[in-house]
Amino acid sequence: MNIDSQLSGDADPDDTRPILIIPYMWIGDFVRNHTVVRVLKERWPNRPVDLLTTTLCAPLVNYMPGVRRGIVWDLPRSRLAVRRQFGLAKLLRAENYGTALVLPRTWKAAIAPTLAGIPERVGWVGEFRFGLINHWRWGERKLPRFIDENAALAQPDGAPLPPEWPVPQLRVPAEEIARWREANGLSAGAAVALAPRLRSASPSAGPTTRKGPRPGDRRGGRVGRPRPHRQRSAQRRPRHRPPPASPSPTIPA
Repeated sequence: MNIDSQLSGDADPDDTRPILIIPYMWIGDFVRNHTVVRVLKERWPNRPVDLLTTTLCAPLVNYMPGVRRGIVWDLPRSRLAVRRQFGLAKLLRAENYGTALVLPRTWKAAIAPTLAGIPERVGWVGEFRFGLINHWRWGERKLPRFIDENAALAQPDGAPLPPEWPVPQLRVPAEEIARWREANGLSAGAAVALAPRLRSASPSAGPTTRKGPRPGDRRGGRVGRPRPHRQRSAQRRPRHRPPPASPSPTIPA
């Protein structure tokens, strides 16, 4: 699908500043983020697009059309890792990025682009990232799907969502496919891949009434508001009651 009519309103053919995408780093979400790449290339065909990636997802970048390169940098999830953030910022500063799209809502995801001095940092409002994100977007919670939340950041602010998004693409050379099939003992016939909870980028594939938690959501698999913690009442009987005391023995007179 061609979405030039919706996305090219602010396109400058002379703009060649590279764009950096800070994506979600889970493999499935990382592949789905290729839709964002395709939307950006429709909007700015002359601007190179790079992806920040982990060592786990880095091999996928080689098969994504429209991606110039992957910036491989592993950051720990459980701590801030200030030294690693400054090291990443130094690497990003050397690339002279003009725009950074920060897809996750976490403030930690926006630290390195800010330290690198990327002039345009686009992201959704969340986690008190004032000063880290300087091109705010509002209304994320109103969007029905995960792909809408991500790809909308690649559009001009306030642009309506298209009826369908470009689907992610992975282009693997035929020689590599043949070697992989041979190494795994597979014939040249059709193969079936099982993808639980797969969400399509097209509404025509069926409704998705259950939005599901976002990656990194502390609620895990729970959907909706977390239940308040129930306090046990002091007057409530304990679940395991002690056995009744045996009667005192009778002593004959």
